[in-house]
Amino acid sequence: MLDSNRMKEDQEQEMILQLNKQVIVTLLDSARYLARQGLAFRRNPESEGNFVQLVYLQRRNNQVFNDWFLKMKLEKYQV
Repeated sequence: MLDSNRMKEDQEQEMILQLNKQVIVTLLDSARYLARQGLAFRRNPESEGNFVQLVYLQRRNNQVFNDWFLKMKLEKYQV
C-alpha cells in the first residue's frame, strides 16, 4: 500500500517536473529569440513589451504552456 502511494506521488512529481521544464524551455526560447533579433524585452506600458507579446503568441500555439500560464497568479516584480 505504501509503495503504491509512493509510486503515485513519484509519478505526479515527475509529471510536474516535466511540465515545469517545458514552461522554462518555452520562456528561454522566447528570451533567446528576442536577444538574437536585438529586440528590447519591454516597453512602456509593459503590457505592450516584446517579451509579453511573444509569450502571448506562444500561449496560442502551445496548450501546455497556456494551461500553466492560466493556473499561475502573475504578480508584478519590483526591485
